[in-house]
Amino acid sequence: MDDQVRTRRRGTLRPGAIQESIDLQSIATSYYGGTVEGVPVSETSPSWTGWYIPYAQWPQTIKDQYAYNPTAAKKLLADAGYPNGFKTNLLMPVTYDSDLAQVYKSYLLAVGIDMTINTMDYPTFLSYTNAGKQDQIILNGSTGILFPPSRIIARFNTGQGANASFVSDPAYDALFTQFRATADPVQQQEVYKQADMYSVTHFFHLNALPIVNYVLYQPWLKGFLGEELIYWPKISMAHYWIDPGVKK
Repeated sequence: MDDQVRTRRRGTLRPGAIQESIDLQSIATSYYGGTVEGVPVSETSPSWTGWYIPYAQWPQTIKDQYAYNPTAAKKLLADAGYPNGFKTNLLMPVTYDSDLAQVYKSYLLAVGIDMTINTMDYPTFLSYTNAGKQDQIILNGSTGILFPPSRIIARFNTGQGANASFVSDPAYDALFTQFRATADPVQQQEVYKQADMYSVTHFFHLNALPIVNYVLYQPWLKGFLGEELIYWPKISMAHYWIDPGVKK
């Protein structure tokens, strides 16, 4: 499961203040044991060749804003009128990684953001957030997800049900409309990448790290190549079979 922290966009506080308070490199090496790179990814999975913009190609000015810099985070807080920080809350499903949420909490507290963690069972959480009742931060969804680009680009469009951050940005909406209006795949890719980078540069969510999923199976299961079964695309079980000889 990948993790993504989404913030409800209210007031004058730049989400970059929260982003710069999180040490992704440290989380990657210590919490995840080096199984992931400590660099941010956009909304799009690197598997989508031609659609995904690797971190290495991000402008340096944007990389700087995603780097761990608690001093800069505190300054952004002060500039926004929160020199002593503020209190907030995070809502997450009880099945998600509560230890990781505590890691986020400790980083935020270090810059003055006191975050209370609240949990719900997943069906209640889904019903609650689908109704738009969240008022601060939720831990949900994914960065670098495998959904088709046509579905990913809708996640920040005004009024979309998947827009859990409540983003309403005319420039992004225009890119979304342009994407939907063209049938040219080359033009679609170009518009999509513009929209994806726009979400990165405007901090539509706190960019956490995608993690490695381990899929273990017996060698006599054939036709299975370790595909991810949780997200898109779904794999038909008809593709798999048991080799009785190997099993014996």
